[in-house]
Amino acid sequence: MKKELLIINNLFNKNFFNFLEDEFDLIFVGSEFNKKLFSKKSNKLFFVNQKTHAKDLFNLSSDRSLYLVLENINLDWDLNKHNVLRCPVSASKFKDKIYEIFYYYKEGFADIEIEDLKIINTINSKEALLTSPEKNILSELIKNNTLSKKLIEKNILNIRSGVITNSLDSHLTRIRRKLNSVDSKIKIITKESKILIQ
Repeated sequence: MKKELLIINNLFNKNFFNFLEDEFDLIFVGSEFNKKLFSKKSNKLFFVNQKTHAKDLFNLSSDRSLYLVLENINLDWDLNKHNVLRCPVSASKFKDKIYEIFYYYKEGFADIEIEDLKIINTINSKEALLTSPEKNILSELIKNNTLSKKLIEKNILNIRSGVITNSLDSHLTRIRRKLNSVDSKIKIITKESKILIQ
């Protein structure tokens, strides 16, 4: 499953971002954006110029945001708190920064981090390997805290609507077992048609 990357941009043609398509699901949003689209946990690439309402963008900032400042403009913010690149910047440095922030980013929740196909307890350093579907389910739960069973079955496990299977329950059982094996305090709870992480 590819990582989602929101690109807030109305300056560049979408073809400019082709080099990211193998690793990311790209979602293009103009500078007139709807704040409801953004979660603090989503990956965001912002392009900032004189016309950008950058203060609004910085309010949506997280450690998974990158700002490319396109013009020599004075910003009132403490740039050390944000991932900022100022133009001119080489294409390789731009690409490296995108991968550093968004692709190699370790997802974490409570006492675990997900790195590639393994979970690591950040307190005791115990590790357990995940399958790709397990990683995708756990990553989406971390990102959203609550998911519907149908959404996981359709979007992660690619189970067609109407097919009766206990595949999701099996994956959840294995994820719970692996969390226990690394002594994590995380609980994955099934409530009717919803899956929650606590």
